[in-house]
Amino acid sequence: IVSILNHAYNTSVSPAINRLKRAKHFDLQKTYGELEKSFVSSLLAAHSVSPGSRFVDLGSGVGNICLQAALETGCDSYGCELDAQRHQAAEAYLQQAGPVSRATNLLSRNVSLECGDIFRSKTCRAAIEGADLIVCSNFKLPEELIQKQEEHLRWMKPGARMVSFQPIVKGRTRRGKDLVVMLGGLGVTVTKETSSPNAASWTGSPVTYWTYSK
Repeated sequence: IVSILNHAYNTSVSPAINRLKRAKHFDLQKTYGELEKSFVSSLLAAHSVSPGSRFVDLGSGVGNICLQAALETGCDSYGCELDAQRHQAAEAYLQQAGPVSRATNLLSRNVSLECGDIFRSKTCRAAIEGADLIVCSNFKLPEELIQKQEEHLRWMKPGARMVSFQPIVKGRTRRGKDLVVMLGGLGVTVTKETSSPNAASWTGSPVTYWTYSK
């Protein structure tokens, strides 16, 4: 699976990677980075993603996590990306990965990529409502958009989980009780976790993430 993804990535994404990674200081939503395949594999395994599961990537970039999830587990995989250039690269990546693998039908059947806004797209909302595992690489989202992601937690079905790289729910005061009340109002619990080293493209250090469970 890794060789399939790497070959397709090198063919379709690498030629434009410098442009795709270029951060736009005036729009933090478009700052780009990637989670490493080994870390993604650990998330998929930890949350028992399998055939019949629904995986969602919010801010899916070039589609690498969506493709990996589908190939590795046989799950249905949906990604929503705001930036049109990255979405185009994701579509090219999907087209390249299919013929190289023996799972062409799996990819065409199970992977759905959308160019849209994760807060406005009706398709994205429906995907979140049906998801078993949601990943959002929201390291660079501004605070006001992080708080808006409370909507995503409300939309989740019972048993679903969301992995976030910033704390979505924060106590409005310093008292822990207020945070517990807010989490309860959303119907979720949260666990703060730390990855192994080399989990993300922009650092070799471990990264902290929060898992919200419905």
